[in-house]
Amino acid sequence: MGKFSNDLLMHAANSNSEPCYAEPFLSLLGKGESSVESLDYSSYEGATIIHDLTKPVPEDLKNRFACVLDGGLLEHVYDYPVALKNAMDMVSIGGHLILCTPGNNHFGHGFYQFSPELFYSVLREENGFSNTKVYCKFRRKWYLIKNPRETHSRSYFPPITDRLLLYVVSKKRTNVPDDVKAYQSDYEELWAAAGDDKAKAISMTKREKLILIKARMPRIFQKIINRVSNKLFSRTKFNKRFVRIRI
Repeated sequence: MGKFSNDLLMHAANSNSEPCYAEPFLSLLGKGESSVESLDYSSYEGATIIHDLTKPVPEDLKNRFACVLDGGLLEHVYDYPVALKNAMDMVSIGGHLILCTPGNNHFGHGFYQFSPELFYSVLREENGFSNTKVYCKFRRKWYLIKNPRETHSRSYFPPITDRLLLYVVSKKRTNVPDDVKAYQSDYEELWAAAGDDKAKAISMTKREKLILIKARMPRIFQKIINRVSNKLFSRTKFNKRFVRIRI
C-alpha cells in the first residue's frame, strides 16, 4: 500500500487542489493496465458515463466491466431494483460486483438502508450470480454474515447505536434475466411447506416478541431490556449467523 499511497498523494498534489476521487487509486490497483470509468446522473464530479440509473443501461454498457464497484451510490437512487439490476448487467461474465452500502443507523443518509438478505436473495444463481458474501465491520472487528438460506433464520443484529456498512462481493456467472426475482428465504420455505399443507403461518421469534414488548415500556425499562437482550442474543444466535474473520 505504500506505493499506492505515495502515487495517490502525488496525483492529488498535482491536481491543482481539485477534488481527488477514487479513479486514480483504482487505476493503480490494476497496475495502470486497466481503464477505470465512473457513472453518474450528472457530470459535475467528472463522471465519464452519464446515465440515469432509474432507467435500464444501454446495451453497450452490459457485460462491459470486469468489476463494478458501488462505493455508496445506489442507496441514493429512488428506483433501487432498477439501479441494482443495472449494476449487475454491467458486470462481464466471470467478473465481480462489489457493493458498499448502508446496513444500520444511516437514517437520513440516503433513501434506503438494507438487510443482508436482500443481497443474498438477489445475487444468486437464478439471477446470474453466485459466491455471494456479505461482510460488516462492528466495533473494529470484521464479520461474515451468513446466508439466511443456510442458517434458516434471519440475520438480526443486537439493538445498537453504531453505524454499520455492508460490504457485498459476488461473481457473475451468466447473463442477468430481464425479470429479476427475489424473496425472503423464510417465506419461500413457508410457501413451499404450505403447498404440502404442512404450515399455516410464521410465528414471531422470541426476538421479535421482545422488540414488541420493549416498544410499549418506559425508557428506563427499555435500557434494561436492551442490556439483557444484547447479552442473551450475543450468546445464542449471533454466533450462528455471524462469523468473525481476521484480516
